[in-house]
Amino acid sequence: MSGKLACLVSFCLLLILVTTIRAESNLVAHYEFSAEGDYSDSIPDGAAGQPQGDAQVILDDERDSYVLSLDGDGDYVFYESEWHRLVTDAITVAAWIKTDSLGSYDGVVGLGYAWRLYGGQDSNVIFQIMDTTPESTVVGTTDVNDGLWHHVAGSFDGTQYNLYVDGKLEATVATSGSISPGTAYYGCIGAHYKKDDERDPRRFFDGFIDDVRIYDRILSESEIHYIFTFKPGMASIPNPADGQKEVDRDAVLSWLPAETAVLHDVYFGADFNDVNDADPADTTGIYRGRQDAAFYNPDEILQWETTYYWRIDEVNDTNPNSPWVGSVWSFTVGNYLVVDDFEDYNYADNPIWLSWRDGLGYGAPDDPNSYSGNGTGSLIGEDETWPTFDPILVHSGDQSLRYLYDNNKEGYAKYSEAEMTLIYPRDWTEEDVIELSLWFIGRLPYVGSFTEGPVGTYTMTGSGTDIWGVSDEFHFAFKMLSGPGSIIAKVEIVENTNDWAKAGVMIRETPDVNSKHAMMAVTPGNGVWFGWRKEEGKDSFSLKQDAITAPHWVKLERDISGNFRAYHSSNGSTWQALGAAQNIQMNRDVYIGLALTSHDADLTCRAVLTNITITGTSGPQWINKDIGIESNDPEPMYVTISNIAGEPAVVYKEDPNAATMDSWTEWRIPLQVFADQGIDLTDVDRIAIGFGTKGNMTTPGGSGKMFFDDIRLYRPSPEQEPDPEQ
Repeated sequence: MSGKLACLVSFCLLLILVTTIRAESNLVAHYEFSAEGDYSDSIPDGAAGQPQGDAQVILDDERDSYVLSLDGDGDYVFYESEWHRLVTDAITVAAWIKTDSLGSYDGVVGLGYAWRLYGGQDSNVIFQIMDTTPESTVVGTTDVNDGLWHHVAGSFDGTQYNLYVDGKLEATVATSGSISPGTAYYGCIGAHYKKDDERDPRRFFDGFIDDVRIYDRILSESEIHYIFTFKPGMASIPNPADGQKEVDRDAVLSWLPAETAVLHDVYFGADFNDVNDADPADTTGIYRGRQDAAFYNPDEILQWETTYYWRIDEVNDTNPNSPWVGSVWSFTVGNYLVVDDFEDYNYADNPIWLSWRDGLGYGAPDDPNSYSGNGTGSLIGEDETWPTFDPILVHSGDQSLRYLYDNNKEGYAKYSEAEMTLIYPRDWTEEDVIELSLWFIGRLPYVGSFTEGPVGTYTMTGSGTDIWGVSDEFHFAFKMLSGPGSIIAKVEIVENTNDWAKAGVMIRETPDVNSKHAMMAVTPGNGVWFGWRKEEGKDSFSLKQDAITAPHWVKLERDISGNFRAYHSSNGSTWQALGAAQNIQMNRDVYIGLALTSHDADLTCRAVLTNITITGTSGPQWINKDIGIESNDPEPMYVTISNIAGEPAVVYKEDPNAATMDSWTEWRIPLQVFADQGIDLTDVDRIAIGFGTKGNMTTPGGSGKMFFDDIRLYRPSPEQEPDPEQ
């Protein structure tokens, strides 16, 4: 377990970075133009914008802040950054604009020919992702060409577009597809690049732009409205979030201070009007004082199922605009005791594996404080060197429990279990609690397959988003190849889960998702395709020839110099090259075989391939696996609780496929079920989560990855009184 301890310091730094990003709600780029000459991206390690032409940052009295000024004649801000390639599933783009001369296609902000927010022909704004099916846009209705400040935003999540103006949803369009930046990672504010030359901007914006934000998720309408109502100088990003339900009774309030703030006036109470109207002269207890810390711990015990209101006024006595009166935020206290919400763990002094003990254990063998593990297949974390809680995939708050189960792990029991000894609450009758609740999310079951029958005919199934960009998702059946070699296959069938589904032959350096590779494939709607990635984790490139469908032959060759050549044929004897050879330097030993992607993660594609011929020094055995597609094997999930003495009480989830649920799901268990098994609920000592059949030592099972969050004990709701006979 030295790996866990060795990574303690480095992952503390990771936690600080990730927490900072989460505080901005998945904000991946933010151009604030906060001072003269400031074109920087305020996100850590962000790429600074580069002003072009006469672009300048000036002070705007109406916004009471600095803004970007553009004259429509070659002015814009150019930016480029690696993060753009990673925003492929969802995006929100937002900005403030002021113009009276917005022309059709004038760019507000965009990324090459990947996505753009721009002017429409009716003085409106339009948002577009180029790689959608069919290519489509979402069009606003408000005339923004009036010389007034307007907030505009567009979002996309692979299924629909949304367009907002001044905090209100104006249009929604259903669509499908993904964001495919490819090599188009050059972006600009105040113009956009044309399709065939990403370094040639056009359609320049004439006016003012401010507060450009880009998120790697789709924001809700309330979040868009919050950005619209936010004003410079105000506190922001409240925690608990504005309107949040089921907040812990011991919640500590926090917020993101304004850059200009030195001190903070805190107002707190159970009545909106009282909090809204109060000032520092208040004597009723609503005004809680002036402080320098950006958090506040209420003095009183918060009441069950009560809504509280709070306000933060930012103060800087040297600024004539001080104080900046904040918005009134609210939250509602839940109806539960917290068993574990996973928010208090950190790498420095409270690593989670000390509390949730798994099969692997921790510490050096000669360390008296070490733990050798419980002998099961559980692992709290990714492996010995990865974080042991997850700061991104959460049900609420900032952290969740990452749990790996492996019920066929050599040298371990054939079930998985992780256990925590309780400090509080131990009395599970306190406050009349009646139910245990925990939230979990798993992964869909494995769908890839590779079978032979009859001899020489191979049927594959697979899903995955694509073999493209900087990482891949597909099913791969392969052998090992040492040195030069080739592979030939006849693609008899490839189902049309998408015009860009791909079935064919591949040579790949490693099974990693971002590996170097070359592939020659047949698609249902785009002919034959030759794709390659020359550098690990870098962009992919391709060529295609249209009007060809299965059945069709494909061939891929690798020579001793690392040149890869792709061919196709209608008869398997007369071959036509597709493009020139590509030199891709790989290890001597590589993976050679058959690859299939559905180009749609929600669909499973089927392909049939025959006449497989491999030349060179290759192994005899086929191996097949999903690449880049995470999946879970269905295994029974259970919870146990224990007293200090006696056997634990075990409750299994009624759905045996719970581990394959890929959305957050709540599991509630009546406490009486544990009491019926002999547990003294007034002194519960331990709780455990397991997979498989508890105690199984002989029959192998499956494996997978789960996340857990918000383990709670619920009181009866007002309409739910305890059943005396339960």
